[in-house]
Amino acid sequence: MIRLNTTTVAKKLGVSTKRIHKWIKHFNLSCKKNENGHYFFDDANFALLSTICEQMKQGVPLTEMKISLPRKGIQNAVTSPITDEQYTRLLERIERNERKIEEKASEVVSYQLLQQRREIEELNEKISKLEKQVQALGQEREGRKDIPLILDEGPRKVKKPAKRRSIVSLFL
Repeated sequence: MIRLNTTTVAKKLGVSTKRIHKWIKHFNLSCKKNENGHYFFDDANFALLSTICEQMKQGVPLTEMKISLPRKGIQNAVTSPITDEQYTRLLERIERNERKIEEKASEVVSYQLLQQRREIEELNEKISKLEKQVQALGQEREGRKDIPLILDEGPRKVKKPAKRRSIVSLFL
């Protein structure tokens, strides 16, 4: 029994590895994966992929391809049992990934807090500048009590453009 990886199968069939992955998903092929999650192919899977490749070269669309999938049942249900060493390695990888995720999440939260703190400081600076300007204007106003404070001049009248009169209306 042969064990080919995706790259080797793709080279033998003359297609890309992405194409192999698309076929696996489209036809729901039961390909096994190694401990790193990469596909590996036995004789039956390679034969199926070869059939798909040949039909593709003949111009048959994926939806119309005829392939004989192996029956799902006892043949595909039997898998090699996982050893204690593999189980331990898997748990260690999961724990390591969880720690990395927690670290990344705390870094993101820290960054967001710093960003918000900077924004708040900038807003406080703007508020203090505006308060100083308001105080300066108030002091300037007090120095000139003889000048009335005009906040609004009221509504302005807008002139309407003159209407054009027709020649006939001039004579009537």
